Amino acid sequence: MISSSSSLSFNQSNEKKEALLKSIYSSSTPIELIPLNNQTAYGYRAIPKLCYELTSTDGEKRVKSLALLASVLHKPEIAAQGFSFNIIEILLLIIKDDSLIEKQLATKCLYILTSTFIGSHSLVTENTFLILKEELNVNDVDTRKNLYNAFNRICQRDIDAVNLIFETKLYRTFLVKLNLETYELQSVILDILYHCLLRGRPPFVPDKALFYNSLEKFSEFLEPHIPAQIKVLAEKCIMVLCHYSTAKIRAYEINLIPKLVKLLAHRKREVRAHSAGALMNISIDNDAKKSISKTNAVTYLLKMLKDEHQDSVLYSLKALTSLSEDYPIRYQLGSKLNEFEVLLNHPNTNISNAAKIAIETIKWRP
Repeated sequence: MISSSSSLSFNQSNEKKEALLKSIYSSSTPIELIPLNNQTAYGYRAIPKLCYELTSTDGEKRVKSLALLASVLHKPEIAAQGFSFNIIEILLLIIKDDSLIEKQLATKCLYILTSTFIGSHSLVTENTFLILKEELNVNDVDTRKNLYNAFNRICQRDIDAVNLIFETKLYRTFLVKLNLETYELQSVILDILYHCLLRGRPPFVPDKALFYNSLEKFSEFLEPHIPAQIKVLAEKCIMVLCHYSTAKIRAYEINLIPKLVKLLAHRKREVRAHSAGALMNISIDNDAKKSISKTNAVTYLLKMLKDEHQDSVLYSLKALTSLSEDYPIRYQLGSKLNEFEVLLNHPNTNISNAAKIAIETIKWRP
């Protein structure tokens, strides 16, 4: 593997650059396949030729080879062949170069390689993550976009990647980058954070996530001027993090509840649904229940029981069930049982079962 501290870069002498690149290439390449004089790159000879050309100190040749490589890596058999020629190590070395066009193409190739499990898993090393983390600071939006998309695929495929994202403090880097990127890239970053929170385990989730003030950051993306798609992703992050009791308490402490309640009346059904989902998890905390009872959340949630969006109905039912454990709300819902009973025959069994539990909870008396 390439070391971030000891590897050579393309800023060094031509002799050293060529020697390093060729050593990476030839370390696993059968000598009969080294295409020194071959001028074609297709079929089974595509990867040997292109990988060899990437070791050239001629920048124009590397750019052409990277462009061709990106066009053939979509084929799984071609991508698999590339691993036997140390393609990842070569691409990482090129990414560390100063040439923006080469960074763009090399990161695009890495992103394409993450479409397979072996490609994603091959990138899950501390050294690789540290190299790519540094490149997130490059002043080129296409390079950063390729890297964010690659990380998004990796953390969805490999649980070890999620742990490593926390260990290398990439999670914190993603949080910081949220305020610096465009809406398009913010949506990708929030998706990365969502999968990290969904698949992460203690001590990283929830402790590290809360230590980095994740809920406070997500709360910033619930403001009125934020696009609905971004709001939904932020709500999903809040919802999954607030599965943990310490996060529920933090949500109450930072006054997140009023923002979520306000979004229950949003014109976009996805925003309403995931706001209800976040409140569903937060409302399990007793202090949060009391805080929610002081708002008009119950009115909004009851209205959402008639929503066509099934997630809206399910999350609202579960939120109301949790809230009904507070006596004033249970008393208020006692006169609304007919709105729950119509859902007992819902075709979605999750909804019908949730409605049954809600009715039992509302009717319960000590």
